[in-house]
Amino acid sequence: ATLLAELLIMLILSFYFMVDGARLADSLIRSVPVRVQDDARFLVVSIHRAFAGFLRGQMIQSLVGGLGTGVIMSLLHVDYALLSSVVAALVLLIPFVGPVVAVVLPLAMALLTHPEVTFFLFVALVALQQVIFNVLTPRILSHQVGLHPLLVFFAVLTGARVAGVWGAVFG
Repeated sequence: ATLLAELLIMLILSFYFMVDGARLADSLIRSVPVRVQDDARFLVVSIHRAFAGFLRGQMIQSLVGGLGTGVIMSLLHVDYALLSSVVAALVLLIPFVGPVVAVVLPLAMALLTHPEVTFFLFVALVALQQVIFNVLTPRILSHQVGLHPLLVFFAVLTGARVAGVWGAVFG
């Protein structure tokens, strides 16, 4: 119940920030002293650019994961490859839990339709995720956010250690 309430509050706040975010930021900037308004505008633009870059990077990572899952499942002739790859792409947007769930559904489909390729599918999907999360994601996020890949990797790990899932997202 707490998780659902937090999700609902997050969706409501996201909606209001999406609709009135620019006006809210502008009114906050006007409320600070005139001598620091330019610095405040620069801060707001920098935060907006970083978050937008992070979201673009997450979408690219999710798309690559979904496409890779679909290609691997198609090569192994596993049924419902399109459905599984779309679900995998959507679930990869969830930090920490997403990668595990993105492997479970294709494996379940393989077990039900072609059990003889389940092991090969598992190995291929784990390899795909290792390449995505350890090679592509730091590079994509560094390009989108404008930081070196090692700094992005360090920030995400430190944020996760300090504050869990939200720490990783804000890191």
